[in-house]
Amino acid sequence: MDAEQLRARVGEQGMLAPGVPLLAMFSGGRDSTCLLDVAVALLGAEVLFYPTAIGSEPYDIELDTSRMWRRAMIGHAVSNCMPVVAANRIGTEQVAGAAGPQKFYGHSFIADEWGDLVADYGAGETGVLVARLDLGRAATHRAGMGFFRDRRPQLYARLAEDV
Repeated sequence: MDAEQLRARVGEQGMLAPGVPLLAMFSGGRDSTCLLDVAVALLGAEVLFYPTAIGSEPYDIELDTSRMWRRAMIGHAVSNCMPVVAANRIGTEQVAGAAGPQKFYGHSFIADEWGDLVADYGAGETGVLVARLDLGRAATHRAGMGFFRDRRPQLYARLAEDV
C-alpha cells in the first residue's frame, strides 16, 4: 500500500487529509506491532498515535500489565525514532467470560523520538495531555540512526505468508 492508498483508506475515517503531515493511528492490541509502525514510517508518518483500551487480562483480573504496555509503546518511539502518543482508557467493564470486571489502567502518555516521556498521566487521571514535539529533530534523528536505511526487506516475505 502506498501513501495515497493509505490516505484513501484512513481518510474514510476522517483521520487524514491530503497535504497534512501523515499521522499514523492504530487501535492498540494486534495493531500495536513494530511492522505496522515501520510501514507507516516509510510512508512518511511523523507521529504514531495509539488510542487503546488496555487493562487486566480476562483470564486473570488481578494481572496488571501496565508496565509492559508502557514499555512496548515507548519501544515504538525508540525503534522508529518517532514520537508516540498513547491514550489508554480508565475504569472497569464486565467482559463476557471473564472472572470479574476488567480494569483499564490508564497511564496515557506522550513520548518523544528518544522514548523520553514529555507528558503523562497515572492510573486514574483524566484530561488532555499536551506537549510540544520537535518533528524536525525527530526526522534528523530518524535519518541518522539508520533503522530504515539498514533494513533488509528481502527477508520480509515470510512475514506475509499464511502460517
